[in-house]
Amino acid sequence: MGRTWPNVDAETVIEPGYYWNAHLRKLARLGIGEKLPKHVGAWEMVAPEGEKSSSEVARQIFDRYPNLDINDFTYTTTSPLGPRLPIGDYPPRRRALVIGTAILGGVALGAVAVWAIMRPRPVKRVARSLGPRRAAIREKDLRKAALAS
Repeated sequence: MGRTWPNVDAETVIEPGYYWNAHLRKLARLGIGEKLPKHVGAWEMVAPEGEKSSSEVARQIFDRYPNLDINDFTYTTTSPLGPRLPIGDYPPRRRALVIGTAILGGVALGAVAVWAIMRPRPVKRVARSLGPRRAAIREKDLRKAALAS
């Protein structure tokens, strides 16, 4: 499988039975409508459904391929393509959409917070009490300024 959407070109099984893939060293017992992936090589029909048992089919494969290691041999009763990857459809993008929306929302919220912190604010002049001594000095300075002009 690829890192993004895997190559899932597949053939639909028309005749139920046992299918063998030498590349995967996999024996699959499949029914009508299940999928056989093309990207792993050719699938060979070994026996139709009901003609032989699975152990007889496995023995036939081991006789045909004497160098086949029993530890490399795999057997499945379902399609090698998992049910998560239906043919023709794309994988669900809901999780990516939610994650992308969360990231964009976080960036927007961060931008608003930075703007709120960095924006220039008008300076409010608050009348504060200078105290009796400072007030008297201030009045004296104002009188001198008025007399000088």
